[in-house]
Amino acid sequence: MINKDKTENAVTIIDNRDSKGRFAKGNNCAVRTVEARKQTLILKQFMTMDDFLEINAKAIEMAKAGDQKMMKLFLEPLIPNRVDATIYCDGWDKGTTQERLQAIIDHVNAGVITPLEGERLSNIVDKYTRSVEMVELSNKIDSLIEEKERRESENV
Repeated sequence: MINKDKTENAVTIIDNRDSKGRFAKGNNCAVRTVEARKQTLILKQFMTMDDFLEINAKAIEMAKAGDQKMMKLFLEPLIPNRVDATIYCDGWDKGTTQERLQAIIDHVNAGVITPLEGERLSNIVDKYTRSVEMVELSNKIDSLIEEKERRESENV
């Protein structure tokens, strides 16, 4: 609200607004004011169940008529966004690492999976390959240690 002072033609700022009605510096307009909360409370107190049902019926009618915003209003709570989904890609889990990566690239090129999904699968193949290599190296080290111990026991 703007209150004009008639004597000096000056503008007094009320509710932290400047002379053009915009929020003044430092005023966080995202915070609901006490007045806005009061208005919401008043609206809740004076809205009857019949009013609520009438508004709801109109919103449903608008959604059925094809209003995208109304459809979103009703469907968003019912159908949550999936953060993660199963990726189907034949051949990425068989063969050599090179064959697996080629299968992923082929699926991305064909549009079967998205590039982001291809990258995720490639990371899985990479981690799997590293794990297998670590197990193989660990087995080789164990066999070398056993061989060394066997030779030492034979020489004694």
